[in-house]
Amino acid sequence: LALYIFRQKGRAKSLLYMFVIIPSLTSYIVRIYAMRLVLGSNGLINNFLIFIGMIEEPLQVLLFNRFAIFLTLCVTLSPFMVMPIYTSLEKLPLSLLEASRDLGASDLQTFWRVAFPISVPGIVAGSMFIFILSLGDFLTPILVGGTKGMTISKVIQMNFGIAYNWPLGAALSTILLVIALSTILVSNRFGALREI
Repeated sequence: LALYIFRQKGRAKSLLYMFVIIPSLTSYIVRIYAMRLVLGSNGLINNFLIFIGMIEEPLQVLLFNRFAIFLTLCVTLSPFMVMPIYTSLEKLPLSLLEASRDLGASDLQTFWRVAFPISVPGIVAGSMFIFILSLGDFLTPILVGGTKGMTISKVIQMNFGIAYNWPLGAALSTILLVIALSTILVSNRFGALREI
């Protein structure tokens, strides 16, 4: 998506980038509830499948499972991946792409040998953002995962809020913090922090 936006010109580039950024400006809870509306039994996907005749009654498997958690995290956190990759691609001179084509490289070869190496810091920075944000997210498993979506952040939230087992919650929080800091240190080795 970032490469597609990068290749656009003028107003189309601005509009596509705006469509990526605007969802990240809305409340995270609103985005999760929007995904519930899309995946629910009376949601957009089920209504569309009924309309085209693929199913006769709504599918119950789209919500309250790990697939729903994964899909919701992908949709809600995707701007945090696209933006750093796009930023690193902006540093790519278009003359390099043209020179690659002039030398007979295909589009795939141009991507792998020219665009991809330059975008690696952006990919690492985006991966770091998404990993840390998804690691600490406990709302998505609660709202779209139901009882099947157990994550470490949900266990921490339950220990602090429901079970009142604060020592275990604090220990798990410390583990989560160490994992997040380790991710930042590893990402820094790839130059990801320069992309931020």
